[in-house]
Amino acid sequence: MSVRAVVGEFTDAAPGFGFRGEGDRVAFDHPDALWKTIHFELRVDENLGGDGASPVRVGFGVGGETDFQKTKDGLIALGRVALLLTPSPVFAYDEGPLAIVEDAELLLEIDAEERLSLPFIDDESQASSFLQNTATLGGAAARSFQAAEDNPIAP
Repeated sequence: MSVRAVVGEFTDAAPGFGFRGEGDRVAFDHPDALWKTIHFELRVDENLGGDGASPVRVGFGVGGETDFQKTKDGLIALGRVALLLTPSPVFAYDEGPLAIVEDAELLLEIDAEERLSLPFIDDESQASSFLQNTATLGGAAARSFQAAEDNPIAP
């Protein structure tokens, strides 16, 4: 499967699993979980690059103390987002979830004027540098088509 570039909205989420270490999977709410996965449903409104159906499941790896409901509510509240999605070994336990490239740092929030922001990058200079040539959804679409064509991922 190739990189898939999409625009859509998160609509729901479900707990994945907890992990005590590499490959040591436990229940999502297990007290010894060092990290967890959460599976979000994304309604795809537009494919910018790559093929696929809607909705798509998007997986997130989060810390063991992460509050599921706050994370779910926070991502749904973002509204429209643009994502580059790819398969990830983090979710090898399940065929469904795709991951956002760069550990979700490249999740692009889209405002009413189609301007983009990077809500998960704390370093404003890094975010500004990335958005300098991709400040709007139209710019992101052009770049994501190229990324999807230039970076195929073997099945």
